[in-house]
Amino acid sequence: MKEEKLRFESYDLQASGFVRPSAVLRRMQQMARDDLNDFGISYEDMRKKNMAFVVSKIALLWSRPLQGEIPLTMRTAACATHGATFPRSFVISDERGICLRAMTLWALLDFEKRSLLRPSALWKEIPVFEDLSDGLSCARLSAKKEESPDLFDRRRVYASMLDQNLHLNNCNYADLMTDLLPEDRAVKEMHITFQKEAKRGDLLAISGWKEEDSVLISGHFEENGNPCFLGRIRTFEDENV
Repeated sequence: MKEEKLRFESYDLQASGFVRPSAVLRRMQQMARDDLNDFGISYEDMRKKNMAFVVSKIALLWSRPLQGEIPLTMRTAACATHGATFPRSFVISDERGICLRAMTLWALLDFEKRSLLRPSALWKEIPVFEDLSDGLSCARLSAKKEESPDLFDRRRVYASMLDQNLHLNNCNYADLMTDLLPEDRAVKEMHITFQKEAKRGDLLAISGWKEEDSVLISGHFEENGNPCFLGRIRTFEDENV
């Protein structure tokens, strides 16, 4: 388990003044990488062995919106593997208690072939700890293919949006989702399922369907119609939470 102090800066805030979900994901990504480094599993060593971790699902649940420029504590813990999946949980707290819980599911890939590897392919074992997410699970999502979307956008993937795995970084998907919302509200819950990696030059068609208390979002490649990601986002009802 890893714990560190952090604070979100002014550039991490959305127009409403609350911390962007993408800023949270950036901190989570870096903390997961630092935790693996502590265990002797660096990204550089993985690439030398033609391996890479990629995230397949993300679930985030806020008990209250995160504020900028205040002291926070973030913890992460690798959980027991399930089949070929490496779960990792997170929690962010302020002086009043827990603000956010998160669960992420990771897969180990052959970097060149982009094929799934079993956990046994990793040369070191990752120590596991108790789940910090309090039972939060990644939602099973399905697209509403037969219904016309309520919201629609198109986004091109540019070089500045890529990471070292040569695909659209997971943090950018949170921005694609929040940008689709008609109002700038603080996010209460977010789920993302990554279906196929987006690369430089890809044009994504992003559709949203308004549900009772959330928005279901589907992204697909405009060139061939293949799915890229699915997501669901729910905001706090009170815009001044």
